[in-house]
Amino acid sequence: MNGPSNQAIKRLISLHGWSGTVLSIFLYAVVLTGTVSVLRDEIARWSDAERHIVHPFGQPIYATVRRLSDQVPEAFRAQVRVEHARDGSLRVFFYEKRKIPGRGTQDFGRDYLLDPETHSILAARQGVAPHQRVESRAHELSHFIVDLHARLLIPGRLGLYATGVLGVFLLVAVITGILIHRHILRDLFVTERPGGRVVSLRDRHGLASVWSLPFSILLAFTGTFLSFATSLGLPIVAMSAFGGDIDRAFAAVTTPAKVENAAPADLADLDQVMADALRISGTYPRLLTIEDAGRRDARIVTLHRNGGNGAVRSHTLEFDGATGAFLRDRPLVGHEPSVGSATVALMSPLHFGDFSGLASRAVWLALGTVMTISVVSGMQLWLKRREDDPVWRSCRMMFAAVVWGLPVMLSGAAYGFFLSILGHDVHRGTLAGFLVSGFVVLVLSLRAATPVELSRVLRRMFAWSVLMLPVLRLQTGGVSWGEAILNNIWQVLLIDALCLALAVILLVQQRVQDRAAQNALNLAE
Repeated sequence: MNGPSNQAIKRLISLHGWSGTVLSIFLYAVVLTGTVSVLRDEIARWSDAERHIVHPFGQPIYATVRRLSDQVPEAFRAQVRVEHARDGSLRVFFYEKRKIPGRGTQDFGRDYLLDPETHSILAARQGVAPHQRVESRAHELSHFIVDLHARLLIPGRLGLYATGVLGVFLLVAVITGILIHRHILRDLFVTERPGGRVVSLRDRHGLASVWSLPFSILLAFTGTFLSFATSLGLPIVAMSAFGGDIDRAFAAVTTPAKVENAAPADLADLDQVMADALRISGTYPRLLTIEDAGRRDARIVTLHRNGGNGAVRSHTLEFDGATGAFLRDRPLVGHEPSVGSATVALMSPLHFGDFSGLASRAVWLALGTVMTISVVSGMQLWLKRREDDPVWRSCRMMFAAVVWGLPVMLSGAAYGFFLSILGHDVHRGTLAGFLVSGFVVLVLSLRAATPVELSRVLRRMFAWSVLMLPVLRLQTGGVSWGEAILNNIWQVLLIDALCLALAVILLVQQRVQDRAAQNALNLAE
């Protein structure tokens, strides 16, 4: 069978290049932050100066929920959400559905942030979800990185639209790359030719792209789905069938109908429900919700982000809220188990790689790194071939600023977080660190003579900044390595080791490149 014609190949190459070039800066930002987000739980634990070492659902919660329920208005007591926050703390949200002018029906209630071991109240806030949330300070850094990945810090649905479009562009680039690649199997084992020439960049791009090919398709598709499913798909369904009421649309596709019974009844023992959920799923839940508490038809639902017991997908277990009896494993979408619901349940685990603990996240981290190299090398190859054009030459300088400037800004966000954690507003501190670092990158970019010089300066700055991060963490109240070993807080050792290893690799690599450049200059003289 004949392959594509030369003319078709040229068109595919053009489509491949432009699909990666038009939004390359933002695509790189999403891919890089997505790679870092794989370790979001470890980063939250690493940055946790409060030293939580117990699982919040490992402690009895029934008495705590009843105690807090007595403190809130009666209108808030029917709907309860008990959440294991990513930083290890426990959150309890009592709320009701309330019509807010200009915003429709919203969750309005009181949010409590609790110590995971003693269940004492750390903070409380009342308001409209999600603005009522009381965030633990230690959660802020990982939340910032995830928000940058998922929304590019653009508020509301616009951020999800933006990352969804980027996912489509990435999918186009991957598909066209497959069509124009005639020697995929051979390029699995190609060796990059030295010298920084066009062929060197082509070898690097081909090698990274081929190895990350299935992963790129998986991430592009799942990422696009996660961005558009709730930001675009659900509102369309709501407008067409539910008069624009998104809450009703969401309830229709996720909450099964039940026989109404408003007779009063005490809430079932949550501790027994938790024990049953652990036995069935093999894991503690990430979230427990109570629907219509105080009624005979109450329901208790536990959401397990990882299935446990060898399962990849998440589990949503439904219990009778009055008796505590297990009812069923509720589908994520729809009212009955289906292929569609099972597929949707796989989207998040496959996108974030959190379906098999640290092992799967390590694989996702490695493949994400290779994918990042593919994006960078592809853009470098495109710009190298057009370096004689003044317009593309200026784009090369801008891309060099982004490639190493974004890592500098991420480390700046970490510095802002740690420097403000001893105060009170770590959200502003983290954002300020990110923006100040961005301003420094901008100044250095304007002063740099060449993209090579700019890359050298920013790479060295990033290396030294991550090298000092463990020191800053320790000086601002973080646990020492000795405490981490004694308390089995392996996340501290992992992230510190990654920071040190990354810094050493970059500094050694820069030193080797500087020596090679000096030797070449000496030979030329």
